[in-house]
Amino acid sequence: MKTFTAEQKRLIGLKFVIENICPTSPYGIERLKRLSVFSRSQIGELNCELDNLKLVVDNYRKFQAEFEMLAHLFSQSKYILRSIKRCASLQLDEVELFEFKEFLLLCKKIITQFNIINQEIKLNLSFADTTKPLEILDKDGSGIPTFYIEDTSSPELEAVRKQKRAIEKLIKQNLKTPSNMQELINLSVKEMQIENVIKASLCQKLIPYLGDIEYNCNQIARLDLLIAKAVFALKYPSSRPQIDCENLKVVDMTNPQISDLLQQRGQSFTPLAICIGSGVTVVTGANMGGKSVFIQTITLNVILAHLGCYVFAKKFETPFFDFFSFISCEQEQISKGLSGFGTEIVNLNFVYRQAKKEVGFIVFDEFARSTNAGEAQTIFSAVVKTFNQNSSFVLMTTHLDNVADEAKYHYQVIGLDKDKIKKMRLFDQEQGIEQIAGCMNYGLVKVDNIPLPKDAITICKLLGLDSDILSKIEP
Repeated sequence: MKTFTAEQKRLIGLKFVIENICPTSPYGIERLKRLSVFSRSQIGELNCELDNLKLVVDNYRKFQAEFEMLAHLFSQSKYILRSIKRCASLQLDEVELFEFKEFLLLCKKIITQFNIINQEIKLNLSFADTTKPLEILDKDGSGIPTFYIEDTSSPELEAVRKQKRAIEKLIKQNLKTPSNMQELINLSVKEMQIENVIKASLCQKLIPYLGDIEYNCNQIARLDLLIAKAVFALKYPSSRPQIDCENLKVVDMTNPQISDLLQQRGQSFTPLAICIGSGVTVVTGANMGGKSVFIQTITLNVILAHLGCYVFAKKFETPFFDFFSFISCEQEQISKGLSGFGTEIVNLNFVYRQAKKEVGFIVFDEFARSTNAGEAQTIFSAVVKTFNQNSSFVLMTTHLDNVADEAKYHYQVIGLDKDKIKKMRLFDQEQGIEQIAGCMNYGLVKVDNIPLPKDAITICKLLGLDSDILSKIEP
């Protein structure tokens, strides 16, 4: 997700979602950190991931205790992928061999628990049988998660340890002579050398099974993250997205981060709906009218679909996109010496070249807002006309007049509900923004060249703008 800055991830709500998906194993946590969109060649894998996720979501309540037990087992695992690579070069120490044995014992429990669930839900996911490598490290079959190189591992080791114990006994009996101390050192070195040979031999025996052990590590990561995705998806109205469709069609779409914030204020998120094809869609509406909420919400859900996650919508159909871009005036670029408008133009040029080769999902947030209105309208219209000839899906928000005429699709945020404003007996300027939000209808309506809502003057009044200024604004 290098296309999006950390601030943009926070803004659209992706950071919120990632932080609330909580795998419990070090493998699942690592997989979440490396979470990235699937490539076009991986559409089959993406659909497999989404099918698996649907099975977990649909069956989670029924098998909640079993899924929670799996999460508990995952949390007990230690990260051994680096040790797997070291094992191939026969370099594992005793602690690492202990961790191998511990992992294989835990893996046995995980597979047993997984099979209980999977007998019914039939996930397209499996584990390798690692019984044989476990037998190498657990010769007596005790199943106890400890590791020690026994005396009986080698006649030579048994003899050296017997001599070593005899010398240690003499030393404890106050016979700490130089010769005894030297003998103890020599025996300890020899013991270590023999143990190293035995550890190398164990590594040699494990090598044929390293691929299976690593495979199970990856399957734990996959299943752990799958369950974590499902648990989060169940907290909100969500669904499996349909991938590789012709159009982008959304019904009752929401944004969990914004929904939570509104709920804290006693308000609710207005579900959004839209249906668009390739080319440019212009979304108009006055300031504070909800354009930003819409583009944040649809961008979040498009990204989640391509990450193999559930989307927060009743229905969600999307084409497969090769790349994603969110163009806005960013302070971090301005600090590098570019103006806000300069930043937008640099990014526009880059993304257009990319769109000549691939199909992208591209968002322009209030494009050209930092230059004068006349030039802004001209440049905005030129961008619309150019991208209309492209296969990418382009969303452009604006509150400029007369710039949506060339767009293939034009949606408008409904804006202030005049009836609600009339019913307000008293407007509290200290809570003005929240009260305005309560009077806003953030729903979208498809329009055909109707004028923009003139909510700005109404908002000025509601926020108590001084009458000296208001008198010069109103006709």
